[in-house]
Amino acid sequence: MKPGNTIAPRIAVGYLCHSPKKLPQAHHMASSRDTDRVTSREYKLMLDHRLFAIRDEAAAIFGDDLARCTSSIDLVKLKGRFDRISKRQITFLDTPHNTIRLNGWVLRQRNSHESDSTEYTLKCRSPDYYLAREVDVAAGEGLHSRVKLEEDIAAPFAPRYSRSCTVTGTSETPKNLKEASAIFPVLGDLTRDGLRSHGDVKLVPTSSVAIFERVLTGPRLKIAGVEAEIALILWSDQQKRRPLVAEFSFRYAVPKKAAIGVTAEHAMKLFLAIQRLDWCLTEARTKTQYAYQD
Repeated sequence: MKPGNTIAPRIAVGYLCHSPKKLPQAHHMASSRDTDRVTSREYKLMLDHRLFAIRDEAAAIFGDDLARCTSSIDLVKLKGRFDRISKRQITFLDTPHNTIRLNGWVLRQRNSHESDSTEYTLKCRSPDYYLAREVDVAAGEGLHSRVKLEEDIAAPFAPRYSRSCTVTGTSETPKNLKEASAIFPVLGDLTRDGLRSHGDVKLVPTSSVAIFERVLTGPRLKIAGVEAEIALILWSDQQKRRPLVAEFSFRYAVPKKAAIGVTAEHAMKLFLAIQRLDWCLTEARTKTQYAYQD
């Protein structure tokens, strides 16, 4: 490793509040306490995408390995197979010089193939719960939106907090920061090199690859009696090509106080056990890092 080359910048990339200088301005601090509580915990693992060249067969084998893995853990039950699929086109939008990301945000567009609908999500992440909690990601006036505060856990066991806002029904892709700020007003206050970014700065896809996403679901997971959602996500360059990114995740809503500890204990056991499967690549790029071609 070269002198001065540490992992700190890599950890900070994509986070909102990795230093006090990144705190949002007062009018972008959260104005409501309704979304202060972490509502869900999501455990994410990157998989070896090369093993999913034959998607359906690989998903079935992975599901079998997952079932064997869960069977060895008390209070963890898995039933069913990956027999449902949804398809979406994914685009991450930023300025040509990544001003959105450098300000600690990620802006994602999803186009569903099933419902022909479009949604936009603005997200910030922080390793600090309180910094993530205080950020206002509110949508523009009159837009239907949902705001969430979640805990994301990456391998080997690295928690971070994610606050996001998703807007549905806006079909036309914003062409510049001014149009994007009509959806998420905070994007109107971005800075670059100490100066406020002009609204005419254009937005472009962060990747030259047209990301086609398949989300495979179906298995039903219970952790200490708590229902958990499960997903196998595959990204490819266009619909008919082989996967370039593979991710497995499970998520559960934070239960009542009496059950929080036992659920978390067995979720951790499951998460660590899955990492021992040959499918897992614990140091692989995340989906966001791939989208930004890190």
